[in-house]
Amino acid sequence: MYGMKELDPFMAPQTRGRSIVGAVGAVAIILLMAACSGGSPIAAPTPTPTPTSAASSSTPSPTEPSTPSAIPSPTPTDTPTTAPSRDPIPSTPTPGATDTPITSLLIPESTTNYDFSPTTINGVDYAQSLRITSGNASVNVQIDAGRSHHRFTGSLGIPDNQSSSASYQVDISLDNAAPVYSTVVNFGEMKKIDLDVTNALRIKITVLWKAGQAGVVAIGNPKLG
Repeated sequence: MYGMKELDPFMAPQTRGRSIVGAVGAVAIILLMAACSGGSPIAAPTPTPTPTSAASSSTPSPTEPSTPSAIPSPTPTDTPTTAPSRDPIPSTPTPGATDTPITSLLIPESTTNYDFSPTTINGVDYAQSLRITSGNASVNVQIDAGRSHHRFTGSLGIPDNQSSSASYQVDISLDNAAPVYSTVVNFGEMKKIDLDVTNALRIKITVLWKAGQAGVVAIGNPKLG
């Protein structure tokens, strides 16, 4: 080994001795070289593995979508909510609500009998009525308006205690001019009167009997406004 030749057994003793010495020297050199190199072959440096980041840090985990919290519905209460107060809506005053009732002092002249008393006309009770007694001829009653009023209102009819066959022509004029209101009223009827009497001095009510038994014609709750 290591270049040594196999010794020939038939070699001369001197020659064989030199060969042995040479072989020992060669072995010694090999051993010396092994000692100088650390006694073991030099291993190649092992590369240090580069640390890798954890998968959890390199790959972001998916974020769960946030669920919006439900808005709490209002809890009903047993106490009712008070509606905000509002200003009252002004109502239209009823015609004649603040008017002046007609009394005998407002009738300066007439051609027939008249009176003021409670009366029922077509089933409706009137606490104060102007009752005009009619005859076979035309009669009238004149009311003093005094040029200080604007409206004349009332409910015209034949009282329920009169003859059911009675019928009358009723005309109303201002200051002896042509009638501004004219109608025929029969038993069981009621007709509204609402006349403009602005600047009128006198209101003249004329009653003419037409049929049946003559009796009384009435104006329920007559007023000047």
